[in-house]
Amino acid sequence: MRLHDTFRSHDRDSDILLWVVVTRPAANGEVAIVGLGPAGARSGGGDIVGPADHPDLGEDCTARYRLARLASQPDLRRGRQAGLLSPGTPCSPELLRCIQRGALASGFTETDVRAAIRRQLEPPPRG
Repeated sequence: MRLHDTFRSHDRDSDILLWVVVTRPAANGEVAIVGLGPAGARSGGGDIVGPADHPDLGEDCTARYRLARLASQPDLRRGRQAGLLSPGTPCSPELLRCIQRGALASGFTETDVRAAIRRQLEPPPRG
């Protein structure tokens, strides 16, 4: 999976409607992902994302920074091969930036995810 990619999980116990890949793969093959779930009382107060922001959403959702995590490329590939994950429409650069900024600002985002996003946004070293 690449930066901007999205996918759906077919886990019936999860209320995440769409996952967004918010970093390029690191040297170890991990990417940071943020889930979007239905807006509501249990949503955790993340940024609101709706059908106007992404074509795969049929309702307003919130970014669930509390559930953001690092995921390995091989695990995501196996999930797709097993039919547990299905690809979605890539997100726009504007939506990606909104989710990245929200994850950095949220007190719910895990430290390792925040660090991966921060590395993504830093300019490359000179020389």
